[in-house]
Amino acid sequence: MKGSVGLMTNEFPELNRERGVSRREFVQTIIVSGAALLPGISDVIFAAHSSTPTKMGSREIMNRRIRGALAPVVTPFQADLSPDRRRFIAHCKWLLSQNCGLAVFGTNSEANSLSMEERAMLLEELVAAGVDPSRMVPGTGCCSIMETIKLTAQAVEHGCAGVLMLPPFYYKDVGEEGLYRYFSEVVQRVGDARLKIYLYHIPPVAVVGITTGLVERLLPLLFPLLVLVTVAMLFFARRAQVS
Repeated sequence: MKGSVGLMTNEFPELNRERGVSRREFVQTIIVSGAALLPGISDVIFAAHSSTPTKMGSREIMNRRIRGALAPVVTPFQADLSPDRRRFIAHCKWLLSQNCGLAVFGTNSEANSLSMEERAMLLEELVAAGVDPSRMVPGTGCCSIMETIKLTAQAVEHGCAGVLMLPPFYYKDVGEEGLYRYFSEVVQRVGDARLKIYLYHIPPVAVVGITTGLVERLLPLLFPLLVLVTVAMLFFARRAQVS
């Protein structure tokens, strides 16, 4: 598997209505800038969200950027194909010692080779071992919406910096309405203002992608929960070849 680089960039200016930037332009800036900024790198994460307080219900929360590099954490396995908890924890601690945040249960982590119970168990083990949840962004997106909800709620309860959420990807050519209802249902069932969603746009692998139109529809529902779009760079390379 090709190596990936997780990068949280703070170079984007705050884009808002006062500067005359529409939501669609804001979303397109997040998605398209990846190709121009770091061509050739397979996965790049861009953060572009406000750091101003936002009220949700009776609670006031602060959208905080997780800063620095997020390393896509490889999952070690034992001979019996079960996750090697000891080596996984040791590797995560070493990455933290190198000033990297932890993108666990993404593509390089082989999350979709793990059961929901294994992913939940590994997150529990990391927290129990003293790994700071605020330095983690676990992948929680599954084809099963109930599994996505359970993994997302677990991450929020532990205080993770956010969750990396794939769209449901087994059935292809899913309409925008179906994806919108999937993400909105997850948000409503988790029901926690601490939730921060990192949409995972990786069409070369998932085939089902995140469009600017979908993100624009989600903004009224998810703001300030939606903080980031993860862009797979290979997608842009293929588009360039076609055009």
